[in-house]
Amino acid sequence: MSKKKTKEEEKQKDKVANKPKEENKIDFKQQLAELIKKSLEKETIIHQKEEVINNLKKQIETINEEYKKQISSKMNEANNLLAQKNKELEAKYHDAMTNAKKYAIKDQALNLINIVNQFEIACNYKLQDEKLINYQKGFKIFLTMFNNLLKDLNITMIQPKINEEFEPSKMECLETTNDPAYGNNVITQVINGGYMLYDIVLKPALVKVNKK
Repeated sequence: MSKKKTKEEEKQKDKVANKPKEENKIDFKQQLAELIKKSLEKETIIHQKEEVINNLKKQIETINEEYKKQISSKMNEANNLLAQKNKELEAKYHDAMTNAKKYAIKDQALNLINIVNQFEIACNYKLQDEKLINYQKGFKIFLTMFNNLLKDLNITMIQPKINEEFEPSKMECLETTNDPAYGNNVITQVINGGYMLYDIVLKPALVKVNKK
């Protein structure tokens, strides 16, 4: 009896001794499972964050591309505007230089016109003395030469005609008349012709104008 009890007691002791080992195995498995679970959760979180970062990178790249396009567009607009302004400045400079060349002789032309007017007065004056008439013929030759010179300098004459309408931009009214034989604002007498250099009036024509 004592031997049987001893064996049973030993078996009980073995069971008690093995029980913590089994419990330890179970705890280890649970811990391992929890570690694996946490590791997977971390990987999921990391993957999600990587996706967020990649999306942000793509958005930044898209923004950068759009910004580059906008900058390029603005630069092209600026270059086109500068080119246009340069053309305008070149055109203005060219026009200014052309006008300067065209009208550079304005003062000299006025002096020349005054000389021509004096020759005209001398040539139109009625003379009786033969000697003076011969001088007058010489003046007429000089007058023809001066008129040809005026043409070469692009100086044209303003030659109003009687019954033409008065043009204040090219003519100067020295006297008004009230003659029923003429219409209103028409020329009744031409006192002196005028002169133009290209499109500017150097000297207006002198006329009488009828007013009603």
